[in-house]
Amino acid sequence: MPDMEGKYDCKECGASFATHEALVNHNVNTHGAAIGSQLRQSEEIEKQRERE
Repeated sequence: MPDMEGKYDCKECGASFATHEALVNHNVNTHGAAIGSQLRQSEEIEKQRERE
């Protein structure tokens, strides 16, 4: 399995996370983001990766 480090990037501060859960937790705890908006962001990231 390839290294997944940095698969998910925070749009606010540029921090990278290996899992979507870690990104969501970071955004909620650090930026006070709503879970729903983070899930939508994740969907956009996945669509971008599929196109690459």
